Amino acid sequence: MSIVQTAEFVVPSDPETLKKIKDLCFELSASMCRSEGERDFQSEAIKDLAKDTEIPAKFLRKAAKLYHKSNRDLVEQEGEISFELYDKIFGTDGV
Repeated sequence: MSIVQTAEFVVPSDPETLKKIKDLCFELSASMCRSEGERDFQSEAIKDLAKDTEIPAKFLRKAAKLYHKSNRDLVEQEGEISFELYDKIFGTDGV
């Protein structure tokens, strides 16, 4: 095997390193497939519940994200700061 050099790194030529890279690509591809499946499930579950409850999907998604990240207080605080800043810049009437 010949050595290939790019501007950024030397492309490995030894079979052991190439096998490690190939194996990692297989593992990462499988992981990405699982992630895509989970995202599809999440999207469908939110869409179904939105339809059943007539609550817009964006609010269900935000509630789930707040629950998952356990950062409700931080998000609320950042929202309040954002509104205060907006009001300072544009006035309370938003014009």
